[in-house]
Order: sequence, then C-alpha cells, then structure tokens
Amino acid sequence: MLSANSQQMSQAFHEPRALAYTLMEGMNPSQDAALIRSIDDMMRKTEDERTKVAEDARATLKALSRQLQLAKENAERPKRELEVHQHADRMVTLDREKYTVARNIADIDATIESLECQLSQLQNELVVLEREERTEAEMPPTEQRLKLELFRSLGIELQRSDAGEFTKCKVRCYPRHDIQILEFEDKFSRYFYANMLWDMCS
Repeated sequence: MLSANSQQMSQAFHEPRALAYTLMEGMNPSQDAALIRSIDDMMRKTEDERTKVAEDARATLKALSRQLQLAKENAERPKRELEVHQHADRMVTLDREKYTVARNIADIDATIESLECQLSQLQNELVVLEREERTEAEMPPTEQRLKLELFRSLGIELQRSDAGEFTKCKVRCYPRHDIQILEFEDKFSRYFYANMLWDMCS
C-alpha cells in the first residue's frame, strides 16, 4: 500500500501546474527573454521544415509519377515489338526486359504508396494543428492553456487518459528530428520527469 507521501506525490504529479512549476524551476529567470526568442525561432524553423518536407514529398511524388508513366510506356513497347519480331532470341530478350520493367514498376508503385502515406500523414497533422490553433485562438487564455502552449512550444504534447489525467506525452526533439513517447509512472518523482523532459527536448 502506498504511503501518504507517495499518494500526495501521485496526486500532485498529474496536475499540469505542478509539472509546469517543476520544469520552470530548472530555468534561469534572467534568461526568460532569450528563451522566448529561442522558442519563437524554434517554432519558425519547425514551420519552415514542415513546409519543406511537404514540398519535397510532393516533388518526389511527381517525379515518381513521371517515372512510373515512362516505365509503363517502356513496358508496352516490348509488347508492340513482339508482334513484329518473332525471332526466338528476340522474344527471350523481350521477356527479360518485360520482367525487369514489371519489377521496376512494382518498386516504383511501392515507393509512391509510401510517399503518399507520408504526405497524407503530414497533411493530417497540419489539419489538426490548424484546427487546434483556430480553436485556441477563439478561447480566452487560461493558466492551464498557457502552460500547455509553453510545453507545446518546447516540443512536449501532453496527452490525457480516459480519466482525464495526464499519463503520457509526445516529445519532439527538433535538432535530432526525433519523436519519443514518455509514459508517466507514480514510482518516479516529478523532478525526475522534469529533468528527463528537459533532456529529451534539448
């Protein structure tokens, strides 16, 4: 059975306010202005990077579509040549070419499908972010919302459980282009998680 102190720590841990205070304790108040500028720069860089990724994905998809069309045309060309050239050696060569083209088409199709999935995921994330921004813009700022926005600007997205408690978070490390999931457990203190989140964001 958990002691009274452990139960109090568990209750305080699930409060965003306590986690925010703990995280802010690791900051130097004299560097607040520099931190805000750093957060603004990070948000702009993230937006630029997201736009670049989407543009690169679209450009790659267009290039692969052109390659696929060319491959299909090359695949049809052996069929037309087979009607003219009936020589056995030529037929064997064309069969080999057709097999190679078909394999290339399959590879290109797989690549296109993968890129389309990535592009769709990026578009969905963009739609969700835009919807959240519109919703938040229409709501008056609250203490909890401001703290959640601070976490989000650092790349930390807190996630609630069905019971409404913050049980895990998604941490984006922009310098490493990495995304990690951190689950909160009562056996660790909020100071432990504050230090871990700070390290994961750095």
